[in-house]
Amino acid sequence: MQAQYVTTAPNFYSEQELVETVLFGDTECVEDILITNTRSGNFPNAKTFGFFESNNSGFPFESGLVLSTGQLSNVDGPNDNLSDDGNDDNWVGDSDLENAVGLSPGETTNATVFEFQFTPKATNLSFRYIFASEEYQEGDPNTCIYSDAFAFLIKPANTQAQFENIAVIPGTNEPVLVTSVHPEIPGNNGCPAENEEYFGQFNNTNAPTNFNGRTAVLTANANVIANQTYDIKLVIADETNYRYDSAVFIEANSFNIGADLGQDLTGNNALCEGDVFTLSLPEEQAGNNITWFYEDTEITQNENSLDLEISQADFGAGSYSVNVELANGCSASDSIEVEFINPNNYDDLIITQCEAETGLTRFNLELIFPEINQLNLLSNGFYTSLNDAILLQSPIQNTQNYEVLTNTQLFVAVQNEAGCQTVLNLNLNINPTTLPSLEVSTCKIENDQIVFNVSELISRVEINNNLPNNSNISLFNTQTDAANNINEISETNLSLPHDTSTSIFARIQNFYNCTATVEVILSSTEIPDLSEPQTETFLCLNESSQIELVPSLENEMNNFNYNWSTGATTPTILVDESGSYTVEISNPESLSECFVTQTFNVLVSETASISYNLTGTPENFEVEIIAEGVGDYEYALNTSAFKDSNLFEVSAAQNTIFVRDKNGCGLTSLEFQVIDFPQFFTPNNDGYNDVWEVNGPQAQREQIKFIQIFDRYGKRLARLDSSNTSWNGVFNGNSLPSGDYWYVVEFKDGQTYTSHLTLKR
Repeated sequence: MQAQYVTTAPNFYSEQELVETVLFGDTECVEDILITNTRSGNFPNAKTFGFFESNNSGFPFESGLVLSTGQLSNVDGPNDNLSDDGNDDNWVGDSDLENAVGLSPGETTNATVFEFQFTPKATNLSFRYIFASEEYQEGDPNTCIYSDAFAFLIKPANTQAQFENIAVIPGTNEPVLVTSVHPEIPGNNGCPAENEEYFGQFNNTNAPTNFNGRTAVLTANANVIANQTYDIKLVIADETNYRYDSAVFIEANSFNIGADLGQDLTGNNALCEGDVFTLSLPEEQAGNNITWFYEDTEITQNENSLDLEISQADFGAGSYSVNVELANGCSASDSIEVEFINPNNYDDLIITQCEAETGLTRFNLELIFPEINQLNLLSNGFYTSLNDAILLQSPIQNTQNYEVLTNTQLFVAVQNEAGCQTVLNLNLNINPTTLPSLEVSTCKIENDQIVFNVSELISRVEINNNLPNNSNISLFNTQTDAANNINEISETNLSLPHDTSTSIFARIQNFYNCTATVEVILSSTEIPDLSEPQTETFLCLNESSQIELVPSLENEMNNFNYNWSTGATTPTILVDESGSYTVEISNPESLSECFVTQTFNVLVSETASISYNLTGTPENFEVEIIAEGVGDYEYALNTSAFKDSNLFEVSAAQNTIFVRDKNGCGLTSLEFQVIDFPQFFTPNNDGYNDVWEVNGPQAQREQIKFIQIFDRYGKRLARLDSSNTSWNGVFNGNSLPSGDYWYVVEFKDGQTYTSHLTLKR
């Protein structure tokens, strides 16, 4: 078994043993115990009632009998799942239970019943129990509406008498239910507290049992007739449907016959040190032999007395017990643990308030209430003197706005749940601490107003002063308001005229104590301004493998933050691949929304690989420039301007083609020649222009079929071809005179070209 949670053992004891051994224990004042009826849900190898143990989990009962409206294994802690089973039409409710708690016939289901007979030898019966339920839901209005039901029913056996329910709220006939025992449930659909003094607690996920909440320890009491046999029926059931299970825990050995000293006087039930308390037995025990004990030692002076007075001075704290020898020969006994509380062992209470720049310092005294409640104390008012607090006279009235000039001591009258009264010192301390001012700017503008988000301002105060997360920080318009914690700024956003500056003040608290104030200076700041939010640039494949991306800021500031899509945080980056790159540029001095984004679309380009295609005849040549590459190109021939067209007329023999990448990746050039028919020659054997011959690239010259040369009268003087490529101005061995001569060129493709030349002597 786990050491920290309640565990159940449905088959550890037989049904008879659960009554004789677990409930009644070793008492001699009951006989004829007989199990008459049990009913349980139909679960494999398990009943819905059985033995439980606390296992040092902190559950109030060490062990006992538990009855549940669901599987018994779902009773075991921790409280980490919903006990919510029993969807079985054959597992019906109980009409006796419905009559006892005022429900309509058929309004219960999943009833677990444990019924037996017994014969008491004394005139009273009592036992202790706790009711737990999933329907206890902290802060949830369902707690006000829904409850499973249980009852402890008793009646004389073999009679037509009606059952009496003894599981009732003390001093009433009202049954104990979720809806009748709970604290206040706040909210629009909540409800006021009902019999809160009998409520135990809401459970967290690490609770000893798997239920959301439980009652305090309660006691069931019944007056009985000695030697009369009784039927007792322990029963619990779901109301209406099987959802949200409940259980009732009955403490082992708590079935007391004839002697009941009540609940232990410990914890919240403890006695005050100055109290005198009387332990009492019922009047019907008068005349019996009665022996009182303190720490197992007989108190002889109280022999045969129904009462025993105890106090801190008389015996004091410890274990008290009583033994009653009944007339029928059995002995009834009971014991009780007693504690005495010293209500004066408390430290001083302190409220610290920040010092106001002007006027008195204001305190809300009621801020100390949670600390008083944590001490399980109730306040009976604040007082300016110890005597007034002791006498509960002249309490302070303006407790939420109590003003002082210097550190001051007040007094708080308090009492614990047992009613023990004392007075606590309450020290009002004025803290002069102010932290260095904080400047916060923003470039968020709406309707020509700069806008600050209050939550972001508080976060900036927290970060700037190295405060822990979720520190208690609030904002005010003046330092005096911040110090006195009045007129807190409640807006979500603060708006100020553009290009102005103003101050507000932050109050830093530790719980309700003011630890410091901070001046927060608000102003506007510059937003990064881009000349173009989207830029196209090129990566030249033929040059360096990287290009620098430079944001186009109009207002360059060194303190801007840069956040590139590559993860870089530098003002510029180098890239070596095409793609889309973004940079978010922000002003770190701004509180929020002060950034711009620029996108760079990086494309690739390169210089062209060029060639050409020459067409036409001399004086009518045309060149087509051919550029290959991924760039966007423009073209020029010799000294012409660049243009998009790649076609040019060729008028010179020596030419240069130019191809330029429009994306800036460079210029490529290529020289070429065309066929040149000289306009003159001088056959004077000086070594210069002595013959007339065709100039130009071999490939172009090979396109000539032949050339014929004529005089002015049409007489053919020479024929040039691949075997005879030049003319020296001689015809039939005679040098021809100076003058103009004509020639006709016939190309292999059938075209002809006619022109003239000059022979100079």
